[in-house]
Amino acid sequence: MDFPLQLPLQVLGIFPTPSSLPPLNWLAEIGELTALYGVELTVLTGKSATINEITHHLRAAAHQVVLWSGHGAAGALLDSDNVLLSGATVAAQLRPAAPYCAVISACFSGGRDDLLQSITEEISAVGIHAVGFLAEVTDRTVLIYQREFLRSLVSGAGFAGANRSALQALRQQAGDPGRVIIVPALVDGLHMILNRLDSHGQRLTAIEQTLVAINLKLST
Repeated sequence: MDFPLQLPLQVLGIFPTPSSLPPLNWLAEIGELTALYGVELTVLTGKSATINEITHHLRAAAHQVVLWSGHGAAGALLDSDNVLLSGATVAAQLRPAAPYCAVISACFSGGRDDLLQSITEEISAVGIHAVGFLAEVTDRTVLIYQREFLRSLVSGAGFAGANRSALQALRQQAGDPGRVIIVPALVDGLHMILNRLDSHGQRLTAIEQTLVAINLKLST
């Protein structure tokens, strides 16, 4: 099922600033993203980008898109408290908020760790479309990808279409082929099937009750 576009697009931007690593150019990202038509960006950075604050903001308001732009490794992300968060932890916090998609812009965020765990697959498994990067990623690559991805969503593109537009922009503007992996929400199809089965089951129950009532009338 594709994205029911509603404007302005509610976007939560998470920009952790762990003291153990050099700062990223998140101010430029924020400036570019807030300038986009149809996008309303809520920013979490500094001490607001800790796992506790992130969880609070995810519960407090509905966000259609979550952008995480920071330091990471295969299977894990760093918050502003220098806490290494596993893909399962990130997915668990995103699940109740149920955004349409999450773009995890961190080095190797689309790869697997030594235990073959993947951040994007963990997020996908809880029913959220996910984007990750398979290699090291520069600030410029992240800025262009996120900007064009959101611009395409606002224009009515779905998840895959927005990714195609963002990758094309990377090739044209940065000469970067974009080592990006997209993982559609794995449970969307399952939920749709289960909902349809439940609907059919309810109809069958109603038919059975009607037949029972008819049979009782005929027997009296």
